[in-house]
Amino acid sequence: MLNIMHRSINAFTHANRFLIYAAFIVAGSDLARTNSASLASAEEPQAGLDEKPKAKVPTPDEQKSIDEFFELYRLDSKAQLVKYIKPPFVAGRIIDRKYRWKDRFGNADHGMDGMYVYCYVFHERDGNLEPPNNFAAASYFPDPKDDGGDLVDLIPMLMSVSRYSMDDPEKLLRKRITGDFVVRAGTADEELLGALEPLIKREFGISVKLVQYEAEAPIVVVRGKIKPPFVIKADTPLELYAATLQPGKGEVQQGTFPEFLADIGKFIEPARLVYSTVENPPNEKISWHQNFRAAVDDKTRHEDRDARRVLDHLEDQTGLTFARESRKIQKIRVERDNEK
Repeated sequence: MLNIMHRSINAFTHANRFLIYAAFIVAGSDLARTNSASLASAEEPQAGLDEKPKAKVPTPDEQKSIDEFFELYRLDSKAQLVKYIKPPFVAGRIIDRKYRWKDRFGNADHGMDGMYVYCYVFHERDGNLEPPNNFAAASYFPDPKDDGGDLVDLIPMLMSVSRYSMDDPEKLLRKRITGDFVVRAGTADEELLGALEPLIKREFGISVKLVQYEAEAPIVVVRGKIKPPFVIKADTPLELYAATLQPGKGEVQQGTFPEFLADIGKFIEPARLVYSTVENPPNEKISWHQNFRAAVDDKTRHEDRDARRVLDHLEDQTGLTFARESRKIQKIRVERDNEK
């Protein structure tokens, strides 16, 4: 399956390409001003020393593009739960990122650095468009027409389920697509599934039913109690890795403990639902860092994401136990809709 990123970054099938995000840290100093101020007497005011650099604002043309972007991506009515925006994408899509949420993920200028972000998932809350919590990307190389993802793999990006919860025996949704989605924040999965069925038929010409059901499946269960010497806090990212650490590469994500567990489930291979019975889970946001190498072969990919090794490293960092078990979970079955 395509490994999808909330957001987060994942590797994609159909070429097994990876998007590597690099953090750009901009540091500046004003030596001339500091040296000049140091010569002033103690009685003289040292204006400007404590001034913070002003945040950059869009130019008039950029603001116009951003306004067009927000207008296009706004849900059409209070009743609309999900919206699909097909390419070509408007210029404001990347300009908005430049000013509003570029530093959120600590990554490179994706969309402008030889990589193609073919799917963002935005949530609209109280009329405001939140920064995307999931996105999927691939390289323009060797051919732009190869970019995109299978619809069956993009659907879990819109919901609280993971990709391994999708069951598409007839491969009805193995349709390669590009495009962004806007979802009304707080929508229950059941409602969203009902809204997705007509959208899939209208936008992609596929008549399907998306049926929730319960089935036995392999999962990961996290147990234990967080206690010294183990401390989990936002300024110390937990490392997701099997083979080697990759400082400065991959995605540094911050979120809640449940979001962290969901990301573990997407990162490891084979992917699994991660269920917690931890006695005292963190209430504050925490940070984690995905480590994987820029490789296109299955061997390296498996080495970087092997489930047991990733979980062993997490046990060493948290003092918790990560056990692989089998339990009943909620899944989604894709069925052909023969009703006319």
